[in-house]
Amino acid sequence: MQIKIQNAEIVLSAPSSYSARWDVYSAAASNPNRSFAAALGLCWRGPTAPKARLAQHKFDALSYGGAVMDELVARGVPVADILNAGVQAWNLCGEGLITATEVEDAENFSDGGDTSTAGSSPSAESTDKTREDQTMLIADSNLRAAEVRKASRGKRTSRKPDNMSDEAAAFWLSDG
Repeated sequence: MQIKIQNAEIVLSAPSSYSARWDVYSAAASNPNRSFAAALGLCWRGPTAPKARLAQHKFDALSYGGAVMDELVARGVPVADILNAGVQAWNLCGEGLITATEVEDAENFSDGGDTSTAGSSPSAESTDKTREDQTMLIADSNLRAAEVRKASRGKRTSRKPDNMSDEAAAFWLSDG
């Protein structure tokens, strides 16, 4: 795919690494702008591509996205251009991560389920949790943790606040 960024044609191509694509794609649940910048850096081909590499950031998609954003802003690329191109790259990264069958399974998921297959191995059509379900759970968890952190800025202590889930408390007490 060719796109224009700052009056220059650039080539975007999804990387072959499923893991890198998944990490960058799912990072949008935590910080969309950095995720889009990371996708742009990951998909940009050619000599004008950002110099930052995902491996240099220990495969941390958000750290990598920040480095790509900083590098491009330092080159004078407007943030809006970076994010617009990044969304297109992010969509490229997402292609093929979740199959149509998995989406259909997620849409048709019910807790009741057919018990006639009890004891058998789950097929692709009958799995309890699809990648889409897992992504939504991760996104929801990240959102709740971010809300807790935002609400508690300047109020953090070394002990878990009352009525806080263990998951949120782990995030609360972390340095992240």
